[in-house]
Amino acid sequence: MIERLKASALHLGVSIFVAVLSAILVFVFWYPEALAHESNVHNIFILLCISDVVLGPVITLIIFKKQKQQFMRDLSVVALIQLAALLYGLHAVFAARPVYIVYNAGAFDLAYANEMSQENLKKAKNPKYRSLPVFGPHLVAADLPSDSYIAEKIILSAVNGGDDIQHLPEYFSPYEAKKEVVLKNVKPLTNLSSSRLANKEKLNDLQKKYAGQNRQVGYLPLRGTEKKIYVLVDQLTGEFLEISELT
Repeated sequence: MIERLKASALHLGVSIFVAVLSAILVFVFWYPEALAHESNVHNIFILLCISDVVLGPVITLIIFKKQKQQFMRDLSVVALIQLAALLYGLHAVFAARPVYIVYNAGAFDLAYANEMSQENLKKAKNPKYRSLPVFGPHLVAADLPSDSYIAEKIILSAVNGGDDIQHLPEYFSPYEAKKEVVLKNVKPLTNLSSSRLANKEKLNDLQKKYAGQNRQVGYLPLRGTEKKIYVLVDQLTGEFLEISELT
């Protein structure tokens, strides 16, 4: 029994290590800050952890045999099944990751990888927008085309559940070029203090955090999310600060 427990504990340690690396990948590089909560990716990741961290070591405990050769063969099969399940789950999370935060018309829109068609990507004038960022989301700006006919088509498409401006990289431009426009629309963070839905403690923490950096924090809504999430921007420079769920 002691040998069984040792083998299971070793398997558990390796599984936890892999789960931690996966968590960093998901919550730092693919779904940073409030985007993880908004997308409910936590639930998917919990299922991944159950299969990777719990089931594997339990199976090892059950199948352990003193005959090393037979045990190593069985353990290899378990590890391959574990790895396949983990990779399948991570691929599903990766395929639906947020890839762009797009400033447009006084607010930000969130675009997900599974919403961006290859056809639209190929039309991008700037080569860097012809492929999706692996780690993101990236901050960009977009404007409706000056041609009223094309602009109307995009608006009608969005109304009918089709592609909106945030799904059309051909209209993307660097966010830095639109900072002056952003500054005209950004609202001071203090405006939310009077809201009954505002998380007062979180607002106070943010104000203290950025007061120490000599920043005046403003916000704009992030559309395309089920929860109320905001993009925080420096009111003096237009610089992106972070994404936060303030209510």
